[in-house]
Amino acid sequence: VAVAFGPLARRVLAAADRATVVFVGDRDLAERRLRARAAIFNGSWQPLPGVPEPTHVLFAPGERAERYCDQRLYDDGDAVLCTFAAVAALGADAFPPARDGEAQAWVLSVYDALANDPDSTAVRCRPRPQLASTFLHWPRLAPWSFEAPSLACSLVLDDGQAPSSLRITPYLGRAVDELRVEVRGLRGGRELYRYAASARLYSDEPWPLTLPGRRVDELRLVVASSFLPFVKLRDIEVATAEAAR
Repeated sequence: VAVAFGPLARRVLAAADRATVVFVGDRDLAERRLRARAAIFNGSWQPLPGVPEPTHVLFAPGERAERYCDQRLYDDGDAVLCTFAAVAALGADAFPPARDGEAQAWVLSVYDALANDPDSTAVRCRPRPQLASTFLHWPRLAPWSFEAPSLACSLVLDDGQAPSSLRITPYLGRAVDELRVEVRGLRGGRELYRYAASARLYSDEPWPLTLPGRRVDELRLVVASSFLPFVKLRDIEVATAEAAR
């Protein structure tokens, strides 16, 4: 969000996305700083080796980063600047381990649902993605937007299906990104489970995630980029073991 030079630059957690690599001078350290910055917006910040603890946090109103706000210094309705307070990370379980040999069928594709009907009631995403010929694009809202690069989607399942797998495939060209995902399963408006994970991925590298196979009415997903100012995905797909029987 901000760029600093000289001694002050050592206190900058992350500058402007990939520009951090230039200012830090080391790719691994730069990725750790970008990872730490993304964790603030995800509500899961923890100290990382070689990464300075931030002194301030700048975010859009309503972001999870607000939990780290100690003293509010500035607020114009579009951006909030606070001194940083380290607090406990938001809790979420790890995804269940993969189940080998389980028959399953892919029952929902976010790309196909939105390509067939941009106003689909089965898939609702905020913000709405730009639908390209082969991928979904959630761009930065504005050049100086203070909102984190992320998306939130609600996937409504038929007849209380029991999703057993989730697959997220990024579209990155020659770039690499670390995606963070949080998945909540709901039935009758009640949350049955909540899982979170992150993975460093290349373009078209499928990221399979195991779900518990419990009947739910809805899956709510949040997907965020750690390294890039946007999110581009080939697809988000859901499978159920029950549908294959």
